[in-house]
Amino acid sequence: MISLYIAALLVLATVGCATKENKETNNSAAAEAADLLYQATVSPNEQYTESDADVVYYTVEIYQNEENDIIVSADSNSEFFDRMQYVIPCDEKISEADIQVEWTTLMGNPKPAKDDQLAVAQVTISENGEIISQRKINFARKAIEVIADAGN
Repeated sequence: MISLYIAALLVLATVGCATKENKETNNSAAAEAADLLYQATVSPNEQYTESDADVVYYTVEIYQNEENDIIVSADSNSEFFDRMQYVIPCDEKISEADIQVEWTTLMGNPKPAKDDQLAVAQVTISENGEIISQRKINFARKAIEVIADAGN
C-alpha cells in the first residue's frame, strides 16, 4: 500500500505538478527589511520531464533582520506546496557558514532518482558553533495528503 502511495506521489511530482506560471516571490515585510544570507533552488523533476511547463522548483531563502532574528522562507511553483515562513530568534549576526541546507528524497536518500525525487530540505542554523534550529521542510506534504485522502 505504501509503495502505491509513493508511486502515485512520484507520478504527481513529475507530471503536471507545476503551475503554468511561476509564483512570484512575495517576501513579507520582515524578510524585505532583512539581509539575504542564503538562497538555494532545486528541481526534483527537471531531468525527468519533457516540458518546461512541468518543471517543479523548490526554493529556500534565509534572511537576518536588524534585531538578529533569522527568517526562513520556503516556496515552490508546485500546486502541492504553500509558501511558508518561520522566524528564529537569535542573539547575534550569523553568516552563510552558519547555515546548512540538506536536500533529500521522501525516503531520506540524498541521491535522487526518477522514482525517488528530492522533496525535503533540512534547514540547520547555528550560532557560535551550536545548533539553534533544525527543521525539515517537506515540499511534498500536500501531495501525500491528497493521495492519502484518495485512498480513504
